[in-house]
Amino acid sequence: MRAFLCMQIMFGIRGRPRLWMYWSEDKRFHDAFISSIMTINRFKNISRYFHCRDTANAPTRGQQGFDPLFKVRNIINTTQATFRAHFQAQRELSVDEAMVGFKGRLSFKQYMPAKPTKWGIKVWTVSDARLGYCLGYDVYTGKASRVDPRRPLGFEVVDELCRPHFMKGHHVYVDRFFNSVDLATHLLLHNTYLCGTILQNRKGLPPFVKLKLKTRGELRQMQRGNLVATSYRDKRTITLISTNQVMGPAADGRPHPLIDYNRFMGGVDKLDQQQSYYPVGRAGKKWWRYLVWHLISASIYNAFVVWKYSPHDYDIPNSYDLMMFTADVAEGLLNGFTSRKLPGRKATRATPVRPETIRHHVIEKISGRKKQCILCIMERKKTPKGYPVETSFHCKFCKVALCKRICFGKYHETGIAIVQNSQ
Repeated sequence: MRAFLCMQIMFGIRGRPRLWMYWSEDKRFHDAFISSIMTINRFKNISRYFHCRDTANAPTRGQQGFDPLFKVRNIINTTQATFRAHFQAQRELSVDEAMVGFKGRLSFKQYMPAKPTKWGIKVWTVSDARLGYCLGYDVYTGKASRVDPRRPLGFEVVDELCRPHFMKGHHVYVDRFFNSVDLATHLLLHNTYLCGTILQNRKGLPPFVKLKLKTRGELRQMQRGNLVATSYRDKRTITLISTNQVMGPAADGRPHPLIDYNRFMGGVDKLDQQQSYYPVGRAGKKWWRYLVWHLISASIYNAFVVWKYSPHDYDIPNSYDLMMFTADVAEGLLNGFTSRKLPGRKATRATPVRPETIRHHVIEKISGRKKQCILCIMERKKTPKGYPVETSFHCKFCKVALCKRICFGKYHETGIAIVQNSQ
């Protein structure tokens, strides 16, 4: 299984548009590393039966205890705990949604036209704003999974994701979907500060935020306690609220909340960008595998961040980047494994079929499905797509499947038939 996961990770580095190309005899497509681990048939068999949890006794929809994420719940719980345990978050955090691309049938599939990945599984994520390290996440499965439906969705998401980081003085950056005056007040009660854009029609905002600003660089602000409301005209009017900034413009004329928002809001986008470089796994029909590959990819990036920023007693080469680290992780999983058979003893020297028996060796069409050609197996021949060579004919006397045009004659002329029939 470790070798199987190694291959899934390496697919993101050694990309091929079609699976068979990795095992192809064509040198333009062949991948020596992938094909040396296991055969394409074994890989497909493992992939067919690959699961993360036994679903035989899982509660179905409508039953008590039903969990739409049951198939991957153990993976979610493990990664959630691991992400928090191995990294001390810096002061600035960012909360945003990530999309795991999937277009198949799924009850909680989301459509977000403004995102690069428009269809898929929505994953609310909190990350370190500077490094993009994933600190926690929550897979959105619809309204039925809400903790408290009375609260706005954005409020609930930020509250649940940031709860493990309360009372530590963190600064949380969010966009206008999540932001509200109630959220800023709620976080402030837990010694957590907020900054982000906000919709102009949110409750509790001063009236001036609804006024149109016409001149570029025009700034209006108002403060109540720790809460600062800001309206600023750039290419368009931008409205923000913050509890971690002072009033007044910076040296370049922009308000301080806008400067920090632009600087620290992109933590989740940075995580998504890094994951997109070397995506784990290949396309398929099962939604939960896309989520597993996403979590493995996030785990690899998190491990890279922890390793890179931990103390070392040696110099790290500048050329050692995420790609090299990902390849080393895959090689560590492999640990020298190969399912390829080792070379056996050399075959006994064969002699041709005797002339007096040649009349018994007649080619005949097989009744039923095709079989693999025995000579092609011995010579390790494959189709251009890397599959075993199959034939509809066999030798009536030897009872072995053989290709009609070349292999039948070659099989008997070289004496392989004598050796095969004598074993």
